[in-house]
Amino acid sequence: HREPFWQETEGLLQRAKRSIQDLTSQDLRTLALSYRAVMTDLSRAQSDPRYHHLVPYLNNLAQRIQTQVHHSPPSDWRDLIRFVTVKFPQAVWRRKHWIILSTLLFVLGAVLAFWMVWGGPETYRYFMGDDTIQGLKEGKLWMSGETGAPHQSSFLMANNIRVALYAFASGLLMGIGSVILLFFNGMVAFGGPLAITFQYGLGYKLLMFVAAHGPIELTTIF
Repeated sequence: HREPFWQETEGLLQRAKRSIQDLTSQDLRTLALSYRAVMTDLSRAQSDPRYHHLVPYLNNLAQRIQTQVHHSPPSDWRDLIRFVTVKFPQAVWRRKHWIILSTLLFVLGAVLAFWMVWGGPETYRYFMGDDTIQGLKEGKLWMSGETGAPHQSSFLMANNIRVALYAFASGLLMGIGSVILLFFNGMVAFGGPLAITFQYGLGYKLLMFVAAHGPIELTTIF
């Protein structure tokens, strides 16, 4: 009495084998749920000697369902183009209000720090150590000679991931932690150092350095 169900499942598998796109969302749901039903049938067949002859067939059917359900279609360059031109812009647009708010918090912190530093050299040490400031006096940025080096790339990647995780985790505190982190990051990581480097005539070099990776980093955090 279970044969019609198995035949229906076989038909879905044949259609999916030709092209998974031929299946509707309901078909995909049915195929996924059929795996549990077939496994139940397999368990019953294994426990009842009268149906042992069905075990190989049901075992094969369950394996084919599992393979099809967990099968990932091969990717090609069109998937990358679709992600860049369609999926990613759609994701950004759906969350535009939060992204704008995050950007404003970061920019506000950066502007405040820039104004503080521009108003007095005594604030420099709030944002940089003495060795870094001495290097600026000698016309050298703190990352000079390290741009592109593997260890520098690893440091930047780890730092950005850490900031993104902190911003996400601190959001559990009713979002207050994320607000503070974004504002503080704008001050310490961008606004303050930028103002100091401009004071020593190196601001444009810092902007060039930031432009190379900053958009990707900030997109990840925002």
